[in-house]
Amino acid sequence: MTWAELLTPKCSGLFDSHSREVINTLATAPVPLIASFGGGLNSSAGLVLLYKLSVRPDAILFAD
Repeated sequence: MTWAELLTPKCSGLFDSHSREVINTLATAPVPLIASFGGGLNSSAGLVLLYKLSVRPDAILFAD
């Protein structure tokens, strides 16, 4: 199961119709999941969400 297939059902209310098309495309192609971490509340919450969903990003980018 790809990360897109795992996240789509659990976060379906967060995506509009265009985002769903992108996610459906990602589910059919092997695309790495790269998280951007800036150290703030939103990016920290995003990483916590991925952890709770048992999704491990392929890379986490941080820039100071």
